[in-house]
Amino acid sequence: MKKIVIGIDVGISTTKIVGIDEDGIVVSPIRIKATDPITSLYGAFGKYLHDNQISLSEVEHVMLTGVGSAYIDEPIYGLPTSKSEEFVADGLGAKYESKLDRMSEVSRSDFDVSPEISDNSLPMLYQTGYLTIKGYNPEDDSYTLGYPNKEVKIGFIKDLLARYRSADGMSSSFVLKFNKALKVKNIDSALALMKSFLAGIPNDLENKTEKHYQTIIYLIFSLLGYYIQSEVKSAIGRADAVCRTKDRIYVFEFKVDGSAEDALKQIDDKGYLIPYKAEEGMELVKVGVNISTQTRTIDAWKEVVG
Repeated sequence: MKKIVIGIDVGISTTKIVGIDEDGIVVSPIRIKATDPITSLYGAFGKYLHDNQISLSEVEHVMLTGVGSAYIDEPIYGLPTSKSEEFVADGLGAKYESKLDRMSEVSRSDFDVSPEISDNSLPMLYQTGYLTIKGYNPEDDSYTLGYPNKEVKIGFIKDLLARYRSADGMSSSFVLKFNKALKVKNIDSALALMKSFLAGIPNDLENKTEKHYQTIIYLIFSLLGYYIQSEVKSAIGRADAVCRTKDRIYVFEFKVDGSAEDALKQIDDKGYLIPYKAEEGMELVKVGVNISTQTRTIDAWKEVVG
């Protein structure tokens, strides 16, 4: 039985809902209008399950955002339910939709429209200057979008990451120490620093899913300037993150309330290293990481070279 994560953007009178299945495929987004946010949310949720023939047992998690989510103070039908700030949801949604790190090609109608009439976050990011046109392909009338410059990219990632941290964000000393640890191939020191960072996330952020922690770690690596890919597909699965330095490729797998050994085993069982074995001059490193929902940070990790 496939599991699905359902995201719901709750407005005052309009609710947008979408599912993402285990393969990362977006499933049938819909929009529902109602006279109040509670009716709108539950109406959209019920219609979505019915139209897509999804049972409650197939729903792994429900993520809420939007101004109307403030009216929701209990799990949706007893399912694991978390909230995300609308800025974070828009930003990460735009990164997913535009594949920013891969400079994806999109049609003009995907981004050059009014944000008020679009379910996509690209128009908002484009019209506020976070994205710009980097290229044009006349053969299929497609445009390549990307960050205007390094400063905008760093500012965008910092804004997202700051939502998970105090207003001070990441200190310069953290960045320098983390960079140095990876450059000298000291993954233990690097993850010890990350452990400390995660422990400082406010307790009122109650999202304890694997995706939550993976997102934070993705943003950290992106800000530090490393090339990182999130949920990288292999023939039979997806690595949580792949990070490249000058002479190493790190393949990360994160578990929540599991074990570092289980994470390493999944890397082997799913063949996450296979796509990189042919790359000359690069040392391959498997890193299994476990995160505890009790301590709300990393509690164990293991590194295996080769």
